[in-house]
Amino acid sequence: MIVEVIDKIPQLLEYFIPGYVAVWLYKRWKSAFNENDLSDIHVGAIVFVSYIIRLSLKTVYHGLLLCIPSLSRFNTVDVRCLVEILVACIIAFVLIKARRITWIRTLYSKVNRTTLSSNVFECCNLDLKPQVTVYLDKKRIEGRLLLYDLTPDAQWITIDKHFVYDEDNALIDAWYNHDYERYLIRLEDVHTLVVHYDGSDKIVPPKYKAKQDEALAALIEEDT
Repeated sequence: MIVEVIDKIPQLLEYFIPGYVAVWLYKRWKSAFNENDLSDIHVGAIVFVSYIIRLSLKTVYHGLLLCIPSLSRFNTVDVRCLVEILVACIIAFVLIKARRITWIRTLYSKVNRTTLSSNVFECCNLDLKPQVTVYLDKKRIEGRLLLYDLTPDAQWITIDKHFVYDEDNALIDAWYNHDYERYLIRLEDVHTLVVHYDGSDKIVPPKYKAKQDEALAALIEEDT
């Protein structure tokens, strides 16, 4: 009896390991610094994902077997588990990339009445390196936002190609006066962060330019 159970362990792991890898990687990449997000991985979800991966690969395998009969010699638990883990990694990677696609986030928000983004920075497409204006005490910095870090103990933003203005709007420093350098700014020192989107950016609402022109025309008409 015990020997039979031991012999079945590799097959049992086939229903666990791929799903665990997929769910763990997805949660890890989604919230790289949130350890709590990794503590609620449910066994049911792991088994379900493993089963879907196994069923999909089994269907593909039988299709390929008709064309390449010699594949039957690779139909072992070890090989299957290895392929399923690889597919699990690919699935997690694709899902993380899909989270950053604007129309997918928009569709998700409409269906679930909530955001798919992990934080407001991600929701504002700050990973696309937009131009920003950062307001600090008695000065502001304009430049390209390269990186941001939201870890609890070190929340920073990184900017290059910067222009620094004082409170009187006088230019006091500019990126072209130096060798290449970056500004690292603590988020706790930031009063306001303004993100400047290009008109072609997908985050810009439909017909925004037309509505903007209408508003400006109305103001001009009021002044006259």
